[in-house]
Amino acid sequence: MAKKTVNYNRQNINKLPNDKPVMYRIKTGSGHDNYVGLVQKGRVRARIAEHLGEIPGAKVEIEQFNSIKGAQKKEANVIKRSKPKYNKHITASNIIFDSKFPNTIRNLPRDVRAKISKEITRLGTSPLRELGNVKHIGSLPDELYVLRVDSDLGVLFQQRDESIRILDVIPSKRLQYYYKEKKA
Repeated sequence: MAKKTVNYNRQNINKLPNDKPVMYRIKTGSGHDNYVGLVQKGRVRARIAEHLGEIPGAKVEIEQFNSIKGAQKKEANVIKRSKPKYNKHITASNIIFDSKFPNTIRNLPRDVRAKISKEITRLGTSPLRELGNVKHIGSLPDELYVLRVDSDLGVLFQQRDESIRILDVIPSKRLQYYYKEKKA
């Protein structure tokens, strides 16, 4: 896959290719990863520019992929290996099953809670992106997301800092509202 490194400023970011999915790294002056992310084709320049002023860096390196799935795999490996300072690290200990919300959450069997935790931690540092089985349904300041755990179960959640708060369990009938299947 094609790689390109430029100085981390708006002028150079605007020169980056925008025609394929990209995994990008915002690097320090000494070459360490400060942030690793991915973006779908057509949004490469805009997404990286959103980090200016928020995430410090000297260079940005991109690697193009033919599919977003390829970029996701590479991103997960790079984050696991380099543990960038500005990536949020979601782990099972950061997942809160909110007891203020419906009894369905408090009374979930242990194996179902484990399955939900496994699916959220599998997303790694990118649970908020609309990739695969996560759908954005809210707006700032309390952004809400739906995660399809399997064909019969989903969860409504929000992220605050580095923790995930599970708000509700969504049965299969309600899941269909969020995941409208395309008819062939």
